[in-house]
Amino acid sequence: MAANSKLKKHSRFRLIIQAAFAAISNGYITGSSFQDAVFSYDESYIASPLARAISLSLPLSKKDFDADATKTFFDGLLPEGFTRQCVADSIHASGSIL
Repeated sequence: MAANSKLKKHSRFRLIIQAAFAAISNGYITGSSFQDAVFSYDESYIASPLARAISLSLPLSKKDFDADATKTFFDGLLPEGFTRQCVADSIHASGSIL
């Protein structure tokens, strides 16, 4: 992320999970800032018989999940307090937006 904590215009970040000793691309986070970033599953992942939702709040779907659902889920994966600030510092972002 940039020092101002915003994604580049229409940035797209690939999400990769580790399953059965293989790295699998399961989706993307796309947006122009942390406020409008949306999650979507990779279509080839959805078509796979091994596909699983990453969360009950983000069930397998071809639709993009809105910014609120995306932020709520991924924000919940981040640590709290001092460790959260260390993560923010390492990516040159404000801990308050992580």
